[in-house]
Amino acid sequence: MKLTLELLRSTIKQNELMLSHILEENKRLREELSQVRAAPENRLEQEMLSRLRKRKGSVIRNRILDTVQNKELSLAELKGFIVDEQQYCSKASFYRYIDKLVAEGTIQLIGDRLHAAQVHDALQ
Repeated sequence: MKLTLELLRSTIKQNELMLSHILEENKRLREELSQVRAAPENRLEQEMLSRLRKRKGSVIRNRILDTVQNKELSLAELKGFIVDEQQYCSKASFYRYIDKLVAEGTIQLIGDRLHAAQVHDALQ
């Protein structure tokens, strides 16, 4: 009986040790998997993402101008579209774009409505 009890205790300790190693390996593999998923697949993809990040401001700016030219929207409606629906940028960034476009005279804010002041072909 004592021998069986000691054998069981020994087996339990070995199993606990193996479980500890398995859990550590599982944690390591999960971290590695998350890094692999987060990393771009290849150099071309990295380069394309880098170029897109550099052009992000002009893309958002042109999207704002296109929307203002095609639809008569209030500032709140445009913010809802660009920030909330399309998620192009944050609310603070959106208002910085608007301030800059108004200061340049590219768009006009009349009352609460936005109007295109000129065609923005030169901006593209």
